[in-house]
Amino acid sequence: MHGRAVNGSQLGKDYIQLKSLLQPIRIYSRASLYGPNIGRPRKNVIALLDGFMKVAGSTVDAVTWQHCYIDGRVVKVMDFLKTRLLDTLSDQIRKIQKVVNTYTPGKKIWLEGVVTTSAGGTNNLSDSYAAGFLWLNTLGMLANQGIDVVIRHSFFDHGYNHLVDQNFNPLPMPSGYKGMLTSCAGNGEGLHGSCAVTWDTHSIILPGYLTLYPGIVDYWLSLLYKRLIGPKVLAVHVAGLQRKPRPGRVIRDKLRIYAHCTNHHNHNYVRGSITLFIINLHRSRKKIKLAGTLRDKLVHQYLLQPYGQEGLKSKSVQLNGQLLVMVDDGTLPELKPRPLRAGRTLVIPPVTMGFYVVKNVNALACRYR
Repeated sequence: MHGRAVNGSQLGKDYIQLKSLLQPIRIYSRASLYGPNIGRPRKNVIALLDGFMKVAGSTVDAVTWQHCYIDGRVVKVMDFLKTRLLDTLSDQIRKIQKVVNTYTPGKKIWLEGVVTTSAGGTNNLSDSYAAGFLWLNTLGMLANQGIDVVIRHSFFDHGYNHLVDQNFNPLPMPSGYKGMLTSCAGNGEGLHGSCAVTWDTHSIILPGYLTLYPGIVDYWLSLLYKRLIGPKVLAVHVAGLQRKPRPGRVIRDKLRIYAHCTNHHNHNYVRGSITLFIINLHRSRKKIKLAGTLRDKLVHQYLLQPYGQEGLKSKSVQLNGQLLVMVDDGTLPELKPRPLRAGRTLVIPPVTMGFYVVKNVNALACRYR
């Protein structure tokens, strides 16, 4: 009720009562229940979660929370490149896991909502190439820390993160693009509303009946992620980055490298291949030399860079130098990789992100599901 606070214990009792009301109803008898959908885990919110888990931790199928990277202040494009900002998600995950594992060890935790800024986002920034750093880092960090599902709300008519307006017109729109709407009956190549599209360790759940608009940067990031990233997370060691922090200082790397087994549903790559996705927040290019069993393998590069004169504020993206736009209202473009010869050093341009498939590694961890 408006103006009345509910503590965690009472909220937990309400969830138990809700489940008891649903179970006798046939269509809901096997329905899953998720909650409590808390906000940023500050002290009072953690207290609420603690009370909830003590009472109803075994009642919910997964514990949910929402994450907002930037809370209610004026932002600039360079704010999206701050490593301290990217690391706030990791800090939140640890706080929530600590409470959840105290009462229900191993309970699933879902990120039930993620936005760049509060109040629906920031005009010309939340829908820009720069915001893609937060989205890709979110996917990598969640998988690394064992979070299975991320749910993104703002695909329709909410602030500056949505992709179509009230009349179903795509926003923002590259020149010459006419837009598209499809349904879950599609062939699975895109990301469809009302569907749970599963890849990596995540199900990215998109509400409503609308298709993602394939002109915004996060769409192409998600599509490549779905096609290239498999469910197994691999450890990464980068010589020169594994520094020991000074007393009282936290190292926040501007070069972020995540590694997974390549999606075994992608028939362009045999089982045992490995996919890296890399975020370079430095203002200079970085060179990465693959070592060990990766040293002499052919690599496919999928480098994403902003398109046009707006730079990091651009709302369009190019893949290996080619602007990504729909072929027609229902056809995605071919996402062509750039082959790199075996043994070649990976050169990551400044302030960019990309995927790199190391072919035919025959990695044991990636050969089986």
